[in-house]
Amino acid sequence: MDREMYMRYRSRHVNYEPWIKVPPAEQLDTIIVMPVYAEENITIALESLACCDRDGHVIEVLVVVNDREDEVPEVRDLNRSTEEEVVQCQMDLSASNFQIHLISARSLPSRKAGVGLARKIGMDEALHRFHLVKGKGLIINFDADCTCDGNFMQAIHRYFDRHPEHWAAGIYFEHDLEGLENDLMQAIMRYEMHLRYFIYIQRQAGLPFAYHTVGSSMAVTSEGYMRMGGMNTRQAGEDFHFLQKFIAADHFGEIPETTVHPSARPSFRVPFGTGKAVDNILSGQPQLTCAPQSFYDLSPLIRAVHDGFADTLDTSKLSEPLSIYLDKIAFHERIRKLAGQTGSMKSFQKRFFQWFNALQVIKYVHHCRDWYPDRPVQLVVREQYRLIHGNDPMDEHAMLDWLRREDRMSMGSSAE
Repeated sequence: MDREMYMRYRSRHVNYEPWIKVPPAEQLDTIIVMPVYAEENITIALESLACCDRDGHVIEVLVVVNDREDEVPEVRDLNRSTEEEVVQCQMDLSASNFQIHLISARSLPSRKAGVGLARKIGMDEALHRFHLVKGKGLIINFDADCTCDGNFMQAIHRYFDRHPEHWAAGIYFEHDLEGLENDLMQAIMRYEMHLRYFIYIQRQAGLPFAYHTVGSSMAVTSEGYMRMGGMNTRQAGEDFHFLQKFIAADHFGEIPETTVHPSARPSFRVPFGTGKAVDNILSGQPQLTCAPQSFYDLSPLIRAVHDGFADTLDTSKLSEPLSIYLDKIAFHERIRKLAGQTGSMKSFQKRFFQWFNALQVIKYVHHCRDWYPDRPVQLVVREQYRLIHGNDPMDEHAMLDWLRREDRMSMGSSAE
């Protein structure tokens, strides 16, 4: 590890002392960061990681138990029990090449406390431990309600060995549906369909940076983490904003050869995401998703950029919602500026999609709701399935399976 780069990162981005006093093994090359807040059973997640084929790698798991200074007593009690559980897992699961460490990040400042700060504490500590052994390695994020396939470590290391140009990657995921009651199963299936459909329709429109950004299934190299300024402290959406930095710099990829299995439980932990969405659906709210027409309208613009005609595009001939949105964001002025700053079509296209990025796409889709309201996801995906296959799917399981296959195939092609 570049000592000067590390010291510069630490002086700019870290304002707390190292948490773990036990020195790391000299061969340490993998650190898994697990933020924990108000969990009831993290042993399952730790056992899943402990059972992975380590393939010669030396692994640490940093369990970041966190809460806020004004935390409610129920959460404090759960976190206290979790810390006891971690100590038991240290005794039961540790081996010479697999160590579990507890970071007790309790009573954090309320205005900052949340999953972003918890991830940052763990990832900064991982960076410090690599610095101690003068090495570098992988920092993997994994949540306390997840399990993983047995080849989890192997697949991630193999990917980064094959793609040294990538500093971060998303790992394929599927919510665990086994043993769920019908209502909960339908809720998580519809939410996962929404996630996958939103990526699918972006790819159909020709957008190059349509990626899942899921905190519980992402990995980053230690040096890449430093170069991109580390994790943010957002209380939700921290994963999206963190990975967008790597995507914009063209240092991001996807790993389809293994699977993370997040749980399907309802949750109060964050204002959006899986747990909140499941809770909303179970309470009677439909899982809505964007109308595909928003992306059908976008396709001519994306083709013009890919074909080199963005500077001569007559936006008045595009759909009304898109034309209005492009005027709103000063499209032609931006195109002239980009054209003046780039010397080739390839560099122009790269700069264009750094500007018209995932966040811009989300803003555009929200703008289009005045023309194309969101609709129940099961209806939208059924129409897309029929369009592709020429017949109706048997049920929602078939619809989700189709989107999962599409996702994994797209991830596989991007990883080649």
